[in-house]
Amino acid sequence: MEATINGTGSTGLLEMEPETGGQFKLGQNFPNPYVDGTSVPFTLKNPSDVTIELFDAMGKKVAIIPAKALGSGEHAIKVDPVA
Repeated sequence: MEATINGTGSTGLLEMEPETGGQFKLGQNFPNPYVDGTSVPFTLKNPSDVTIELFDAMGKKVAIIPAKALGSGEHAIKVDPVA
């Protein structure tokens, strides 16, 4: 999974690591493994726009999930691969 955070003067990129420069922390999705959907928890240090990109096992991008103007703190984005 890859997540990009664009916020107040900083940009972070996450690729299979739980933390990036202290700007955000990505938690374990639940349930995992999933069939019908899952929730991806994360914590933001600063208010930010968030984009989560999902890739299949072959490296093909299968979904882009944007979340605009999130405040600092804990959040979760629901992912429904069927929708």
